[in-house]
Amino acid sequence: MILLSLLLLLLSAINAHMQLHSPAPFNASNNPHTTGPPDNELVYPFNCCGRKHEYPCKGYHKLLGTPAGAPTAEWAAGSKQQWSMSGPAPLGANHYGGSCQIGFSTDKGATFRTVVSYEGNCPHRKGGVDPISQVFDFIVPEDLPEGDVLFAWTWINREEEFNMNCAAVRIVGSKVEGSDGKGEGDGVSSVVEALSKTAAIVVSTAEATATLSQQERKQEISTAETAATPTPASPISPPHPHGRFYSKHFHHHPARNSLPVAPRSSVKQGQYSTFQKRATAFSSRPIMFAPDFWNGCTTPRTNAELKYPDPGPEVVRGDGEYPVHLPGGRCGGYDS
Repeated sequence: MILLSLLLLLLSAINAHMQLHSPAPFNASNNPHTTGPPDNELVYPFNCCGRKHEYPCKGYHKLLGTPAGAPTAEWAAGSKQQWSMSGPAPLGANHYGGSCQIGFSTDKGATFRTVVSYEGNCPHRKGGVDPISQVFDFIVPEDLPEGDVLFAWTWINREEEFNMNCAAVRIVGSKVEGSDGKGEGDGVSSVVEALSKTAAIVVSTAEATATLSQQERKQEISTAETAATPTPASPISPPHPHGRFYSKHFHHHPARNSLPVAPRSSVKQGQYSTFQKRATAFSSRPIMFAPDFWNGCTTPRTNAELKYPDPGPEVVRGDGEYPVHLPGGRCGGYDS
């Protein structure tokens, strides 16, 4: 009995991960629209632990537009919102960080465009698995069309594992006149893109910082490297018939104090206006990064966290405990 208990404990530690908590993802235990037994293995990375997962959203994006896929949040276009993640017992563990992206799909999962890239310290290293300690702020794109859309969260840890959860979100109150909720190619994004090109993009540090709360300044949002409108990434390569995102499941855990602490970024938040970041056309934002491990893609392991090859206009830098490195090999349209 003791041996069995130890084996179960070891198994739970190996398979322990995080999942999207809010907005509540499809078929989650905290989703009020879940019908039937919830999926208690949303924490598993893609193709981990004997399961094959369909990309995107582990196949749950198909629930959009059904009673089980009803929205679990309502957000106004252009508003400040929050999302969170958690590690439900007994499978939860934050793996001491990683890198995350969030984004939206307005075409039922055909494409997912990046809204924010969190490079390092995602999840928060010292936040545990409680969603209260794993809350992140972001701005909903102003030109996101009204209606029910897919919100996506992805996480790549330092063990070459990829997870993705999705939720249905209702977008209301588009800030741009003429929004008709048709999704990509509806003409709204071109209006915002034109505005962003003519707007004054440089403001004083003091002026920009005054518009930000103390909480927003905890992690620095850098746009200096992506001042130009980013070029959308190429679509990810076709999936292998046996699953593109297989899990290597190495699970190395080096000593926390074995790496030097890198200095925090010196880039000032006020270099570029909040308007410029929010006015970047949604249709011009890059495709969310999906590592094609089967096709030779590699991501940082053990001693570094992921730096996204095309992170988009809004990048939240981590705490600097680990360096950030680009992926290697062929990675969904990116070749190192």
